[in-house]
Order: sequence, then C-alpha cells, then structure tokens
Amino acid sequence: MIKKDANFNNNNNDLMYKKNNHKYQINMSKNFIFKSIFILFLCSIFFGLNLLYPTNSSAKKNIKSGKYLFNYYSCINCHTINAKGGTLGPNLSHYGKSGKKFSWTMKAILNPDRYFKPGSNVVIDGRKYYAIMPKYTYLTGNQVYKIAAYLKSLK
Repeated sequence: MIKKDANFNNNNNDLMYKKNNHKYQINMSKNFIFKSIFILFLCSIFFGLNLLYPTNSSAKKNIKSGKYLFNYYSCINCHTINAKGGTLGPNLSHYGKSGKKFSWTMKAILNPDRYFKPGSNVVIDGRKYYAIMPKYTYLTGNQVYKIAAYLKSLK
C-alpha cells in the first residue's frame, strides 16, 4: 500500500510516498506537469488516429477481400485490370490515381445511374464508354467498402 509520508518536510512541490519502508519522491514541478500533459496529448493523438484509420494489416485484408468480391460479382467481366478482364467497361488498372474520392467510388458502385445515365457516354483515359453498369444495391456496405478499397489500391 502506498501512503503519503507525514514526516516529510518539503519546501517545494515534491510529493513523498512510502511503500514497504522505501521512500519515493515525485517531482511535481511545473516543468514535470507540462511534460506529462504533453506526453498524454501525443499518446491520445497517436491512438486516436489508429482508431480513425485502419492499420496496414486490416487495410490489406480489405483490399484482398475487395479483389475477391470484384471477381465474384463479375466486375472483371466488363472491366480490365492489369490486362485481364473485359473491355466493355473502363480500364480500372490505375483507378487509385484517378483522384476520385472513396465515398464517390462507393456511391458509384451502389448506384452508377446517379453518376452515369444509362446509354450516356463517359470519357476515361481518352476512350468513350456508354454507361450500362448494373446497380449493386444488394451488396452490403462492408462489401462495397472492400471493393472500393481494392479499386483505390490500384495505382
């Protein structure tokens, strides 16, 4: 048990604790308090950012799952990725460099008609495409997230 040593006379801001007949002194100067608060602040930022942004291992799992889902739901039949797949839809080999926001990518997967009217043309990399992509509203939000993560990883 830790208890404050009542016999300790100090003229500064130090605290003295006694445990198992050993005295422990804690320097409570303004400098010590400032450093402690600053370290706690840095730790909270570090751990807070880890919660906001997925770690590399979870990001890699999402990308791997997204690639699987991209193939499972036959997206590859219309879209080309690294010289494999169909040519009906745009080549997505370098989609990650497109500058499209992650949220836009997810919305376009769920409801492409919102961004491309059926039969309208879209120019991507100098080629003209006609929008016929089906809606994937039956996919879960998690599945769409993983497919978007995969597409954004293509550089």
